[in-house]
Amino acid sequence: MYIIVLRKKHSYNVPKSVK
Repeated sequence: MYIIVLRKKHSYNVPKSVK
């Protein structure tokens, strides 16, 4: 569960930084 949360947070951080 920790990995999924980290991965989801990372995925959200990537698009936010790109925009």
